[in-house]
Amino acid sequence: MKISKEAGVVKDVMVVNPALASFITVSKDASGTIQDVVISENELTKGMQAVVKKDSAGIVTDVTVNKIVQKDIWLQNAAFWYLPWLFIAGVVCWFYLRSVPLKRPSIIKILQDMTGNKHGYLCTWTYIMTFGSFAGFSAAFPLMIKTIYGNIPGMDAALAPDPLKYAFIGPLIGSAVRFLGGPLADKWGGSIFTQISGAGLIAGCLALIFGGLLTPTSLDQFPVFVAIMLWIFLMAGIGNFATFRQYPIVFAFSPRRGAQSLGWTGAWAAYGPFIFSSLIGASITAFGSAKEFFIGASVFYAVGSWFNWWYYTRPGAERGDWGVGKTWWDKISESERQQYINANP
Repeated sequence: MKISKEAGVVKDVMVVNPALASFITVSKDASGTIQDVVISENELTKGMQAVVKKDSAGIVTDVTVNKIVQKDIWLQNAAFWYLPWLFIAGVVCWFYLRSVPLKRPSIIKILQDMTGNKHGYLCTWTYIMTFGSFAGFSAAFPLMIKTIYGNIPGMDAALAPDPLKYAFIGPLIGSAVRFLGGPLADKWGGSIFTQISGAGLIAGCLALIFGGLLTPTSLDQFPVFVAIMLWIFLMAGIGNFATFRQYPIVFAFSPRRGAQSLGWTGAWAAYGPFIFSSLIGASITAFGSAKEFFIGASVFYAVGSWFNWWYYTRPGAERGDWGVGKTWWDKISESERQQYINANP
């Protein structure tokens, strides 16, 4: 395709290949000024796209033809990347992890341990608040970008942000802080960091709600939306490392119960991607925005934060964790410890 210009304005478009000419339409107005160039798709033009550039007055200043190459992507093969690392991790764990000899309980006994006391429910609530949020928003974040910021009324669809450019950043932040923050919880206790996580998640939700970022009127709001979502991922990551320290302390009288609590709460929180994506989608369908979802999430986080404060964080809490040598288990007498151990074989 050849174009001719005068003073930076496209005056004519010529198709050199006769076979392609019948599939390329050049639209002109009554004065002969080019308005648009469209390529009809067939076997010859498959993957070809006409890009028409216009100035602020709508006058065509350039026309180019791009060839879009489409290739099959086998996403399932990405899982093979993990195999060598999993093998190495398995070998290291086999030789270096400490084995704790325990009497194997029945499945019924395991379920009774988790459902027969309030702390099983409270830990489940706070782990859904932390890890459930991390997993849930990891799945929902790109969908929110596409749905909320890809359909702003009056916006050119070509300007919509690409969700894939941002989707990985939140999970990366949450995962990194979970890895780096573990020593902090070991030193100062897990419960205070769970409290910080809950407060931060509430603050993030309120910022989205009252900042109008869930019902945007301009793409100018998008950077702020992304920043607050990354804050939410950061807070969820803090909660992730905090709870892994906190729950074994809650069940300090039984290493088995402590390990079970991590598996039990993790199993429920793993539903986060399904639950969060479904509820956000339902909120947008029913109310036109995700605002109602984040209102509900704020309430959920507030209740979970209160549970954490009352039972695990405040001075004198029932199963408090205030750092090395300062847990509820450290503060009770040896005879009281033995009573717990005997009552929880």
